[in-house]
Amino acid sequence: MTALDAIFLGALQGVTEFLPISSSGHLVLMEEILKISLPGLVFEVTVHMGTLMSILVVFRQDLRDLLVGLPSRENRMRILYIILATIPITVAGLIFKPEIERSFHDLQLVGVSLLVTAAALIATKWFGREQSALDGKRSIIIGVAQSVALLPGISRSGMTIALGLITGLKRREAARFSFLIAIPALIGSGILTLLDVAESGASGIPAMVLLAGLGTSFVVGIISLKLLLQILEKGRLYYFGFYCFTTGVIVLGI
Repeated sequence: MTALDAIFLGALQGVTEFLPISSSGHLVLMEEILKISLPGLVFEVTVHMGTLMSILVVFRQDLRDLLVGLPSRENRMRILYIILATIPITVAGLIFKPEIERSFHDLQLVGVSLLVTAAALIATKWFGREQSALDGKRSIIIGVAQSVALLPGISRSGMTIALGLITGLKRREAARFSFLIAIPALIGSGILTLLDVAESGASGIPAMVLLAGLGTSFVVGIISLKLLLQILEKGRLYYFGFYCFTTGVIVLGI
């Protein structure tokens, strides 16, 4: 794997992590097309760290307000909802880690998963105008959607925002909660991967190549996240469902 490959895949991650078309699914497809062999999930998690930094930058005011306003009951409840939404992906990641890693070599699964993402996104055409508030039940439902997105082809942002809209949240609230719960999930996956690397002794990818992917995913991620928020405000998230459907059919066809 070269630095040029890392820059391309990092840019791809930055676009697909936030635009709801599945970053993991597209990385698997590009690895197949480019014939790149990645050892384990080290590069996958590295570029996810880049997009994590994008979230911290774009939502820095929301995070600041959440922490500064910690004494208020509203913010304490919001943190509780984030914790509740993080439980499903934590449990799924720990229990099914070997199966999840193997799924990154299954193109048929990627195709089916893209069709599932497409269905969820297209359904959002009829949701997003409700005034329901975030609560524990909705948090858990959205958290389960996030855990399903451990599979390549299932868009994390697409599934969590879609389930937020379907359960009655307004567009801005669904998007904000989706990316707030991504922070502990991405940090957790990074820690687990670091432990694996420490145990094995090496990642198999040069540090400069990893940094190239990290930096590119960060910069492109900021641009993509801001674009997604604009698209979501206009109620056009379902457009991406047609792309996922077409891509899924093509993948299954080949």
